[in-house]
Amino acid sequence: MRLLFLIIAAALSMAPAATARASAIDCLKATRPVEHLVCDDPELLRLDGLLNQAFAKARKATKTPKPLVDEQRAWAERRGAECGLPAGQPADRDRQWSAAGCVARLYRARLAELGLPQPAPPPSRPADFLHPLCVEAMLASLPVDEPARPVPLKACGRGFAHVPVDETRPGLFGSATASQGESGWFGYRVAARLGDGRDVLVIFESGGGTGVFSEVAALRRVAADGETLMTAESLLAGGDRCNGGIETAEVTREGALLVESYATAVELLELAGIDPDEVDPSMPGCASCCLGRARGVVSQAGKSELVSLTLDSLDPLAGVAGAPACLGGLLRAEAPNLPHVLVAAKVRALGRRFRETCLAPPPRASP
Repeated sequence: MRLLFLIIAAALSMAPAATARASAIDCLKATRPVEHLVCDDPELLRLDGLLNQAFAKARKATKTPKPLVDEQRAWAERRGAECGLPAGQPADRDRQWSAAGCVARLYRARLAELGLPQPAPPPSRPADFLHPLCVEAMLASLPVDEPARPVPLKACGRGFAHVPVDETRPGLFGSATASQGESGWFGYRVAARLGDGRDVLVIFESGGGTGVFSEVAALRRVAADGETLMTAESLLAGGDRCNGGIETAEVTREGALLVESYATAVELLELAGIDPDEVDPSMPGCASCCLGRARGVVSQAGKSELVSLTLDSLDPLAGVAGAPACLGGLLRAEAPNLPHVLVAAKVRALGRRFRETCLAPPPRASP
């Protein structure tokens, strides 16, 4: 659970400050390209909230607010044009990336004029650094039944260079996100490399609440015309923390992709061959009710075949009655000492014993 707690802490600490919610832009009614850019960029959204607060404070402090209001309105009108954004028609992805850093600099300069200087922009990173928001851009734009649109590494990196990145643990890179003014968090770590040269990424994502959802994706880099183009393919969708949240991914010597994910009692029974509709609703299945970790081989089609299940704790089954208590008894008999590894055949056998012992038989038909 250590990695999951680190990810949750990162998601909370990296989320845009509350000032983003004080943005001067109503993102649900945004029409101009610069407004859409701000609403979908976590750092610009934060700066816009700070600017709105700084302007309100300056306006309140002056006895002649009209010149200040006119000045601020003129600044807001010209910020897009000064950074190459069109006035009316939507801006494409590449133009938004080209303009984002410029818009951030305009915001910082305007904040300084209003007496609220901002810290220096994030330090520059190597040209081949993979910004978390570039990974998000690849996965978010995956089309259905069509080839994925390549993302240029350098152009995307420049487009998000102004957005801070935090390395919460070695190799785990994350940053705040924004979509139509709503904040969240997105992170990744490179876990392994497939035989065909693709990198395996473990993805963690939060929409701003307590949930942290995970995914395994494959990233391909292709050199073209002096640029590195990237495409991503989702290999396995994970769940929210104990509900199938992904912990690790690795490639064996034989080239198989092994993924380890967390499991609750509900997931354990499903892996054991019990249909979820048969499971008692009181069976612990919450996002913090981890029983253990399942290891499985993931095929090219995204299907996972169970290899083993490591039981780490039976605490979620303590102090309960009915089918959960029955399952707890079976597990304690099978694994008196924890952690305990059950191979796939043992897990299936456990499912059969659970069905025979813990599930109520169907009522007999009346004669």
